[in-house]
Amino acid sequence: MAEKEREKQGDAEKEDLIQVDVTVGNTYRKILVPRGSTLADVIEILKKEGLLSGIGQFTIRLNDTFVRHNDETLETNPVITEDSTLSFLVKFTGGN
Repeated sequence: MAEKEREKQGDAEKEDLIQVDVTVGNTYRKILVPRGSTLADVIEILKKEGLLSGIGQFTIRLNDTFVRHNDETLETNPVITEDSTLSFLVKFTGGN
């Protein structure tokens, strides 16, 4: 009986984590974060892992929605409640 309860608790813990597929430039990584984490929380995790040093040089898209930011500060900080895709695309400047 106790074993079944432990299995249920383990399943509940897994359900509280969500997967975020992250692309930074040409690097792809899957990370697990607690449900209800914010975009800023995910960015901090990426910085700690050395995958991201700053956000100023990137265009940010979360689930195909553009996320506005001023250099290193997010204008909006969406809450991530489901499995998501997060992309940091290198900004292009200049041109003819």
